[in-house]
Order: sequence, then structure tokens, then C-alpha cells
Amino acid sequence: MDPSESKKRPAPEEASGIPQKKPMTQLDPNLPPQTGTGQICIAYHSSIEEKENPLPDCVDKMSREAPSLQYHAEQKVAANDAGLNFLEAIHTQFDSLKAEINQLKSHNVGQDSQIEELKSQNLGLESEIEKFRALRRKAIDVRQRALLTWVRDALNKVNDNRQKVIRRINKEIHSGDVRNDALALKERLLPTSTEWKAFKTLYGLTLHDFEKLDQDKCAESLQALDRAASILYDNKLASFPDEAVANQRDKIVALLLEEKYEAAENMSGTFLLSGDE
Repeated sequence: MDPSESKKRPAPEEASGIPQKKPMTQLDPNLPPQTGTGQICIAYHSSIEEKENPLPDCVDKMSREAPSLQYHAEQKVAANDAGLNFLEAIHTQFDSLKAEINQLKSHNVGQDSQIEELKSQNLGLESEIEKFRALRRKAIDVRQRALLTWVRDALNKVNDNRQKVIRRINKEIHSGDVRNDALALKERLLPTSTEWKAFKTLYGLTLHDFEKLDQDKCAESLQALDRAASILYDNKLASFPDEAVANQRDKIVALLLEEKYEAAENMSGTFLLSGDE
């Protein structure tokens, strides 16, 4: 190989087209001492004119602007002015997005709360509707009994089917019904009446105690009280012939008054349903 050609061959770094800088041996005096713990972020932002091959100019500009990096203790970042501004813009945008997310979460929580409130209201309405349905059935039963009895007695139309229906309705009307009996006391009778005092004999609790119950949580227990009261109604008694029945009813009532609804419901599930009555 011709020695002259060897002299003309560019060095590898010149052939790459990337200007080579001497390594920096001095740290920026503004940078904190390195302790081996934690990290320092570097935020550098700059620009060059758009070119087909911008890499060499980018490297050159970065090398020239590196000494302009300053350490900012509050942000724990080494940055040039443009880099710091760019970083602050990112943080501002991040905080704004975070605030929007929190606002959306708060809005969703508000919606969830409204949905739960509507569900609760719906359950309350369903409970009231069921009470009105029961009242309607009772009212129809009373009028049906009156009509059938008049036809039987006034028109002398006696037959087995009519008699069977009358007996069934009579039994239902004259059996225990704590909800409707409470309504009758409030709307038709004075608190000083014997009937108000008799309510406790029939159901084991006063009308005031009954009204404080969460009836949606003790539907089974109230049916148990109805079954117990039916013994007194059907047999025209002022006390239970079986002391065990009275004790069991009083235990259910005690749980209801203590608002131990689940325990009362469990105890009521089989009360007077196995032929005890």
C-alpha cells in the first residue's frame, strides 16, 4: 500500500462525521457530591434545524451546551433552562391530569352514592306496596264475607262451597295480623282503650315497640307473632295454653327489641310450623 494513501485516509472518528470532544474531567461545581444513594434526573431540552442527517449536529450541540446544565436542589434535577421549563410543563400537565382523574373519581363516587340511595328508596317503596297489597286483600276478604253471608241468609242460598269460603275468610280475618291490628289501633281506637293494652297480650310487645322495628328486616318474625296470636284469637284465650309457646314467642320479641333481627329470624323460621299449635 502506498504510504501517501495511508496518510490521506481519515481517522475513524473523522469518517463518522461526528465531531469528537475531549472528555469532561471537571464536574459542575453546582452539582451536589455523589453519595451513592438516590438519583439525580437530567432534563436537557434543545433543538436544531431540520436536516436529512441531524445526528452529528445534535451531538455537537449537546456537547457545547452541556456546561449550561445547572443543579436545582428543589426539583433534584440537573437541567438547562429549556429543559427545566420543559420539565415544569410536564409536571403541570401531570398535575392537571391527576386533578381531572380525581374529579372523575369523585363524580363516580357521587353517582354510586345516588344509585345506592335509589336502591334503598326502591326497597322501601316495594315494602310499602306489599303492605298496601295486604290491606287490599283484607278489605276484599271482608266485603266478600259480607256478600256471601247476605246471600246465604237473606236469599237462603246455602251450599257447601259458599260455607267453606265463609269459614276460611272468617278464620283469616279473626287470626293474628300484627301489622293490620297496629293500623286499626292507631286509626280507630284511643290509646287509653283496653284494645291498646290487649295488643301486648296478643303479640308480646306494645304498639310503640312495634313501630320502632325495622319491619323489612324481620318479616319472618312478624309472621311468627301472627301465628302465636292466632292461637289466642281462634280459641278466644287471654293466655297461651302451652307455656313453651309463650316462652318461645317472648324470646323472639326480646331479640326484636334488641334489634338482633338475624337471630330473631332464625328462631322464627320453624316456630309453630311443625304442628305445635
